[in-house]
Amino acid sequence: SSGIGNAGYVYFSSLVASNDLLVTLLALAFLGWFLPACYTQAAMCQRALMTWSFDGLLPRRLAAVSPTRHTPTAAIVATALLSIPLAVWICYSDNFFQYFAIAAVSAYPSLVLIGITATLIKRRRPDLYKGSSAEWRLGGIEVLPIFGVLCSLVGAAAIALLFVYHTEVGLQYTTETAIYLVAMFVVCLFCHGELA
Repeated sequence: SSGIGNAGYVYFSSLVASNDLLVTLLALAFLGWFLPACYTQAAMCQRALMTWSFDGLLPRRLAAVSPTRHTPTAAIVATALLSIPLAVWICYSDNFFQYFAIAAVSAYPSLVLIGITATLIKRRRPDLYKGSSAEWRLGGIEVLPIFGVLCSLVGAAAIALLFVYHTEVGLQYTTETAIYLVAMFVVCLFCHGELA
């Protein structure tokens, strides 16, 4: 099963394709989106640093936008400097993808935290909630708190499913993964206390 989990798009496209030419075209099509995807992924990293600096989690310098280039130059340089040792690690490490799989679970605590935020925003920040598009009602019932709870439940279920079915997709989640997940929530609580 781990071979299937690591095989990727070309393997699965070959299962449904009826001939070698179609498999080749599908493989080339997947290569075609790779370069544009690199640009969008890089932009997300830089913009994340910029956003965190706006929120006061990182130095304000990372939020600065160059007046001539109209880009967050400091955030781009910081991203590049962080990427170089990670690229070396990818090339020369036997355990990079294990840690990458652990890091990939970061998306699911985010769902839980977004759901909690959606549930509590009316009480915690009524100035942002009142009169905004978030104050949407359906049949007189506020929708955001309901979907906030559902979002948190989906995130929690995704985390649980990762640990139950991780071997079926070729990943090995360990005690370190659980510690990483708990640490994410602890850091978020600490940051919330600092920003409140």
